[in-house]
Amino acid sequence: MNRFSLLAAGWMLLTAHSLLADETAEQTFFEERIRPVLVERCYACHNSHGNAEAGLVLDCREGLRLGGNSGPLFETTTANSLANADPPANPAKSTVQDSLLLKVLRHEIEGLEMPAEGPQLEPRIIDDFASWIASGGYDPRSTPPSAAELAEATSWASISKQRRQWWCFQPIAQPTPHGAESITARVAGASGTPLTLTLSNGIDLLHQAELAAHQLSPNPRAEPDTLLRRLHLLLLGLPPTPEQLDAFAQDPSPAAYQRVVDELLESPRFGERWGRHWLDWIRYAESHGSEGDPRIAGAHHYRDYIIRSLNADIPYDQLLREHIAGDLLEEPRVDQQLGINESLIGTAHWRMVFHGFAPTDALDEKVRFTDDALDTVTKAFLGLTVSCARCHDHKFDAISQADYTALAGILASTRPGRAEIDLPKRLDKNRDELQQLKPTIQAAIAAQWLKSLEDLPTRLIDNVAANPAASEKQHWLYPLHKLRQLEQSSVDGSSPASAWLELVEEFEGAQANQSSFLASTLGPNWNLADVSQSHSWYRYGSGLMGQMPHVGQVGAEVPGERLAESVDESAGKSFDDQASGPIEEANGSSDGGASGPMEAGGAGHPGEFTIEADGERVIGGVFPASVITHSLSTKHGGRFTSPDFTVGPGQRLWLQVCGDGQAMSRYVVQDFPRDGTVYPVTELKRERGWYWQAYDVGYWQGDALHVELATANDAPLLVKNQPRSWFGIRRALLVDSPHVGPDANFRESWTTVFEAAAHHPPRSTMELAGLLADSIRQAILDWQEGCMSDAQALLIDDFLSAELLPNTLEALPSASPLVIRYRELENDIPVATRVPTLAEWRGSDLRLYERGNHKQPQQIVPRRFLEAIDSRPYNSPLSGRRQLAEDLLRDDNPLTA
Repeated sequence: MNRFSLLAAGWMLLTAHSLLADETAEQTFFEERIRPVLVERCYACHNSHGNAEAGLVLDCREGLRLGGNSGPLFETTTANSLANADPPANPAKSTVQDSLLLKVLRHEIEGLEMPAEGPQLEPRIIDDFASWIASGGYDPRSTPPSAAELAEATSWASISKQRRQWWCFQPIAQPTPHGAESITARVAGASGTPLTLTLSNGIDLLHQAELAAHQLSPNPRAEPDTLLRRLHLLLLGLPPTPEQLDAFAQDPSPAAYQRVVDELLESPRFGERWGRHWLDWIRYAESHGSEGDPRIAGAHHYRDYIIRSLNADIPYDQLLREHIAGDLLEEPRVDQQLGINESLIGTAHWRMVFHGFAPTDALDEKVRFTDDALDTVTKAFLGLTVSCARCHDHKFDAISQADYTALAGILASTRPGRAEIDLPKRLDKNRDELQQLKPTIQAAIAAQWLKSLEDLPTRLIDNVAANPAASEKQHWLYPLHKLRQLEQSSVDGSSPASAWLELVEEFEGAQANQSSFLASTLGPNWNLADVSQSHSWYRYGSGLMGQMPHVGQVGAEVPGERLAESVDESAGKSFDDQASGPIEEANGSSDGGASGPMEAGGAGHPGEFTIEADGERVIGGVFPASVITHSLSTKHGGRFTSPDFTVGPGQRLWLQVCGDGQAMSRYVVQDFPRDGTVYPVTELKRERGWYWQAYDVGYWQGDALHVELATANDAPLLVKNQPRSWFGIRRALLVDSPHVGPDANFRESWTTVFEAAAHHPPRSTMELAGLLADSIRQAILDWQEGCMSDAQALLIDDFLSAELLPNTLEALPSASPLVIRYRELENDIPVATRVPTLAEWRGSDLRLYERGNHKQPQQIVPRRFLEAIDSRPYNSPLSGRRQLAEDLLRDDNPLTA
C-alpha cells in the first residue's frame, strides 16, 4: 500500500512537472513570438478602449476567442482552449490552415488583408501563428489591459524599443567560419582534372563553409574564354577582344587570372562601368524636371568625379563624407593635376532633386524637395526608407517622425548653392599683382585728371547745351541746365539766384524724402556699405573673397563658429517661421565680421574702381561704399544672399543695385531656386548705373524670404553661360507701404556741390559750373588720398559717364603702360569651374508637422541622427551636415554599408 501510494505520488509529480514544462514553453512562445506582433500590429485598431474595428478585440483572451463581425478567428475544441488553465486542444492541420486568422494574415480574402495599409507579414511570423493555433492557441491574457497599459504598450517608445532589438540594429560582428584562417577545396578543372585550391579570402571561407554544411561541391572551373568573358563583362561591361582571349588561353593559371583582374581594375572603363551603378543609386540627373525641365548646370562634373573616385579606389568612408559634407571637410581631398577640390564636388548630388514650376505654396515645395533629397540619401547610405516617417512614425522600422524631422532640419539649414571647385592657386591667379598695380594706376590717372580740369566749366556748359537729356529732372546735370535755361529766357524777371534757391529747396526736399524713405522700414534694413551689416549676409565666390572664404575652399580659413557669429542674430526665421530661436525681424545689426575689413570685392571704402578688360575705355566705374564682385576682374564671380526675413501684408522690397553681364537680383521664397510668375528675376544692366529695384512681396505674407544677387555663372539654378559678369549692392530694405519709395529726384552726387554753394551761392551758370569743377577737383584729390565720400565717388562716376574726364588709353598716356600690363594679367585669369552644391547657412531646428502637413507645425525637434543609434542633438551653429557624415560612419552604426 505504501509502495503504491509512493508510486502514485511520484507519477503525479512527474505529470505535473511535464504539464508545467509544456505550459512554460507555450508561455515563452506566446510572449516572444505572438504578443509582440499583436501589440505592434493589431492593438491600435482592435482594442478594448474605444477602437474595436470590425467588432474585433485582440488585446485580451476573451476578445480573441469570440472573434469579430466575420466570425471566430480559428476553431477550438473546448471553450477553455485559449486559457492557460486547461491543457490546449490540438486542432487538425486542415482546420488550422483554413482558419480566418491565417487567411487574413496571408492576404487571401480581398478587403480583409491584415495588417491594414501595409505589406503582408513575413512568412516566419505567419508560420509562428500557425504553430500557435495548432498547439491550441495558448493565451495568458485573462483580462484586458487598462487604458494606461494599452497606451504604454502601443506607444512609440515601446514599439521603437522592440524594433531596435532587430538584428539589423545590432553591432556588426566579423564572422570566422569554423575559426579557420584558410581551408582547401577540391574542384574540377576545365578539363575535368581535379584541382586543389587554398582559400583564405573571408568571403570564400564563408561560401565554402556553407557549401560544406549542405554537402555541396563547388562548380567546375570555367573554360578560359568563359572565365575571361565573365571578368570583362563584370568589371568593364565590355567583352574581351579576340587577342585578349587568345592570350589568356595560353596561360589560364591562377597567377594569370589575378594579373588580368588587376589589369581590368586599373582600366578607366572600370570606373565608367561601376560609376553607372553609383549614379543610379544616388539618382543622378542633369535637369530638375517639371515644366521647362531646367538643367542642372555642371552636373556632369559629379559624374566624372564618381568615375575618377572609383578608378582611384577612394575608400568608401571618404566618399560618403564627401557626399554629405564635402564642402565642410577640414582637409578636403584635392586633385593637384586637375587643380580642383574633389571633396566639394561630392555634395552636388544634394541638388539633383525635382523642382516644380512656380509653386504658389513655397513652403510646401521646400518640404517636398527637402524630402526628395533626404529620401535618396537615406536609402542609398542607410538602406532605410526614412522618408516614410515624414507624416507618422514608421510602420515597420525603428524610425520616428521626430527622426525624420531632425534630419530634415539639417537640410533645411542649407540653401541651394553653386561652388567654384578650382584650387586657390588657380582662383587667385595674378590677384596679388593686380592689387599692387591698382594704386599705381590710380595715382597716374588722378594726376592726369587734375591736369584736365582747366577748361572744365566751359566744357560742362557745352555738354549741357548739346545734351537734351540734361533737361530731364532726374538727370545729374539738370541744375546746370535749369540755370542756363533761365539765363537764356529771362522769363518773369527770374534771376539765377532765385532759381538756385529753388534748386536748393528741391534738393533739400528730395534729400529729406530719401532719408525718410531709408528710415521708414519696420522690417529688415541693411546698409551694406557698413562692413558689420554686410557680414550678416552669406557670400561666396572669388569676387567676394575679401569678405569671407567659402568654408569648403581649400586653403581658406574654416570659419566654423565664426560663420555663425557673422550671422545677424535678429534675422527672420526660415521654414515658415517654424524654426527655433527668437522671432525678430532682421535690422542689419551684426556681432561683427568673420574676416575683418573688406578687401577685394568687399563692402569697400568709397572710391573703389574697376579697370576695363579691353577697349579704349580705361576706368569701368568708381563706386561708393558697397559690395561689388569685380574690383579686380569681371571673371571673378560671386553670390550674395541675405538672412531670412518674414514678409507682412502689402510690403515692398527695395534694392539699390547695379551690374552687368547677365548678373541678376531677386528675392527667394523658402529657398526655391527657380523663377516664375511670382518669382521675378531682374537682369542687371550696366547702362542703368546705380538704381533702386522694387519687388512687391505682399503675396508671400508669412513666408520666409531672402535677397539674392549672383553673377551669371553663380546663381544656384538660373545659370547663364557668361564668363564676365558683375554686380554691386548698397542697400536692401523692406517697407510696409507700396507707396513708399526712394525720391527719384535725389541727386546724391551733388551733395558736396550744394554744401559748397551754401557759403557761396552761384549767381550764374558759369559760377555753378565753377562750383561743380571745384567739387570734382576735390573729389579727385580725396580719391588719391583714400578719404573720399560716397557722394564724391558718385560724382566722379557721373563725370566719367558723361566723358568729361579723360578715360581712354590715348588720353591717359602716363597710365596706359600700367593699364596694358593690368589687362594682360587680368586676361590670364581662368574662368572658374562651378558645380551645384549646398550653401551652408545657419543651424535651425524644425517643428514636427502633424501628419506631414506643413500648415500644422507642432513641437521643435533638434537636429540629430536616428535615435536608434544616437539621440543626442547636434550642438552646431551650422546645419549639422559635418556631424551627420561622421554619424553615418561611426563604429556603432550597423546600417551604413
